[in-house]
Amino acid sequence: MTESESNLELNGTPAAPVPKRPLLVVTLLAILVGFAFQGSRGLYESTEGRYAECARQSMEQGTLDEPVLNGVNHWTKPPLTYYMIAGGMKVLGENAWGARIGQSFAFVFTVIAVYYLGFLVWGPQAAFYCAVVYGLSPFPAGAANSLSTDTLLTLFETLTLLAFWLAVRRKRGHYMVLMWAVFGFAFMTKGFPALLCLIGPGVVFFHLRRRGENVPQFFNPLGLLAFLLIGFSWYAEKAWTHPGLMQNWIMKEGIARNVSDEAHRNAEWYKPFTMYLPIVLFGAIPWVFMILAKHKHIPWPKGMWKRVTAWPHPVEWLFIVTTFAIPFIVFCVSSSRLPLYLLPLFAPIALAVGKGLEWLVSTGHLRLRSVMVAALAVTVLMVVGKGVFVLHIPAIDSSKDMGILARDAGSILEKYPNRDLYVLKQEALLGLQFYLHTTPVVTAELEDAPAVLKKAKTENKHQLVFVRKKKLEAFAEKIDQRVYKVEPINDDWSLIVINPPEAGGPTS
Repeated sequence: MTESESNLELNGTPAAPVPKRPLLVVTLLAILVGFAFQGSRGLYESTEGRYAECARQSMEQGTLDEPVLNGVNHWTKPPLTYYMIAGGMKVLGENAWGARIGQSFAFVFTVIAVYYLGFLVWGPQAAFYCAVVYGLSPFPAGAANSLSTDTLLTLFETLTLLAFWLAVRRKRGHYMVLMWAVFGFAFMTKGFPALLCLIGPGVVFFHLRRRGENVPQFFNPLGLLAFLLIGFSWYAEKAWTHPGLMQNWIMKEGIARNVSDEAHRNAEWYKPFTMYLPIVLFGAIPWVFMILAKHKHIPWPKGMWKRVTAWPHPVEWLFIVTTFAIPFIVFCVSSSRLPLYLLPLFAPIALAVGKGLEWLVSTGHLRLRSVMVAALAVTVLMVVGKGVFVLHIPAIDSSKDMGILARDAGSILEKYPNRDLYVLKQEALLGLQFYLHTTPVVTAELEDAPAVLKKAKTENKHQLVFVRKKKLEAFAEKIDQRVYKVEPINDDWSLIVINPPEAGGPTS
């Protein structure tokens, strides 16, 4: 679609209705990918277990507005994600299906939002391709099957971008109000990192105003009020009732987490190259490869790479480049790095790759049938891939699956009803705690052995320590069978049992 052929003009509203049949097709494919086997795999440690257990405890205690984890307020994230998880568990039960089902809905709605965003940015022909790229790429689909804040955050950030483009195309100030209101929900999902999604819209707004375009005011007073009420009122109320909390959010969660290695989240200088770059290059296969295979037929802006505003469709490309590139640079220079941080960037990636696919199909260099065959093949592969992870096979490391560990350890744990639970040399097993509905499974080190032995004697309780078999093998010669008993659980885990004196056995 050339600039003269575009159905969208900056000074008018869309000239064509939103195509419904392509939207239906891509939505059905997204539903298959998003819902198939969504709860069949157990919760993985550590992130999934932490979110699920925090939501379960908060729901059980009626404190979802102030999330709690093992008796302590868990202030690292605002409560919207916990509301989503708790809602799923209220309907489907306290299991992996209940915990993850909200992710499925968020993923499907994000695909629909990308479709409408593609329609507003590029026109009716490109909308389908943009949605296909987002919904049928391995990274967004895989992220939807991993319990975290990022899939829900991406939904609200994409809706924020969509509302902005509604304001640009239709010249209505209430869409800017809507943008700030939806952004409030993004802020209530992950807090200050959500601010990155406003960079692209802000740059485009000032660029359009500089060109003399009549665009509704970006900093709409009513919109800012809506944001403060939706996105910031919870922070303000909790900071007022819990002195020092705002300082903790700003200094620890905001500054220290991102400029120091306090969180121990891939702070090494080379991590952007080994972790982020592969996600950008391969997270949207096979669609990126389709573009690369036909790259000679795409009219790249030769000689104008440094001036986005000189490209064809300058406003659209300025939006895509700034919405992707500036947050990506921020993520790279931050000392706290996790793969899912990049998930919101796949909306602008989908816009760029979707436009490329639309160009190739419209100019005859790529057949629509080839795109549809690839879409169906990717859908089948993704559904089968999610199903494969349900199977406990040697090719897949299932040691982090707390559903499997809870199942295999169940009969052993029944023998020790009066117990304390530990895990050796790793983070607390909150996912196992979720399945067992039990006392905390806390971290223990080898140096803690005397204290654990003393506790077994003084409190007359079994002390049970989960340990990975690989770690057990590393210090097997240090195990004194007169003191400890080792019970194998499965191929990945064993249980070290310390009996209290009344139970008889070594320690007595």
